[in-house]
Amino acid sequence: MDIFRVARPSDIDAILKISSEAGRGLSTVPKTLKDVENYVSSTAQFIAGKRDANSVLFVLESDGDILGMSGIIVKTDAVSPFWSFEHKKAEPSRMGMSSRSKNEVLQLSSKFNGYSEVGTLLLSKKSRGRGLGKLLSLGRLAFINSHKSSFNEMLMADIRGWQDEDGISPFWTGLSSKFLDGTFDEAERSLSRDKEFLSNSMPLEPLYFPLLEKQVLSCIGRANVRSVGAVKLLSAAGFSATNFCNVLDGGPALECHVNDTIVAKTETIAHSFSENVTSEHALQYNGTAYDFRATIAEADIENATLSERAKLNFPDFKNSPIKLSRLSMPTQFQQVKLKQKVIR
Repeated sequence: MDIFRVARPSDIDAILKISSEAGRGLSTVPKTLKDVENYVSSTAQFIAGKRDANSVLFVLESDGDILGMSGIIVKTDAVSPFWSFEHKKAEPSRMGMSSRSKNEVLQLSSKFNGYSEVGTLLLSKKSRGRGLGKLLSLGRLAFINSHKSSFNEMLMADIRGWQDEDGISPFWTGLSSKFLDGTFDEAERSLSRDKEFLSNSMPLEPLYFPLLEKQVLSCIGRANVRSVGAVKLLSAAGFSATNFCNVLDGGPALECHVNDTIVAKTETIAHSFSENVTSEHALQYNGTAYDFRATIAEADIENATLSERAKLNFPDFKNSPIKLSRLSMPTQFQQVKLKQKVIR
């Protein structure tokens, strides 16, 4: 059975092995032993109630093997401001010519300061294509809903931006690299430690579209091919698109109020168990802190009934009720639209 749970020190080696498979643009994924140790340590501090703990890491365990990870940044600006580019219309008074008043710009913004961020979602290569990403994604929202007072009422996700077949970000090469020294990887490492350097390096004045290369324009708000699935999962979970993008690679930013997630809107408590439950699958979870567990399994959501097998997944179900929620929002609530076309 696949179980989503809080990461522990004993998971460090397995987490490091998975993180070695991470590609570019996954700035919240810990890539060194020290990074993993710090993430797991911060998780322990969060569980212990330390107010300055700012990240929580989770793992997906299947029959004793760790297959993936995901995480939550408690507060985006805990260390330094969280910078994004806002895609907006230029102010006519600043353009100088009324005929150009409809021009668009990118403007450095700290809009997401204070938000709680969901990120760090990564599956081992051997485990991809099995639908496990849904558990890694929704499990975080169930944890947030079970510890709501510890997180901001607004959630965001910073999605990896588009790269070409060689793994190069046109947004980086055509724009951000002009203002930041070093390589993309070096900038990404600096960004994971301290985002303050962006405000000291990137222009605070608007960047007008007519001055930007077409390859840069084509990447604004465009998700990486490998991140399209993550965006769809978040869309189905209640997140919506914004007009903000990542400063390094132009990847889209999504947002959602904590009460508008699929978990918050459809959560109910299981009232009974049955041998024959085959109507649909649901996210199931219980416990808090290190005892928190989640999985996806058969359920009769309308009647709040779980399979008898659920008792095996949640040993403490008698003392901690099992909650369940739907796996996706109705289609009319799925608002995220991916940018796929290239501007030529």
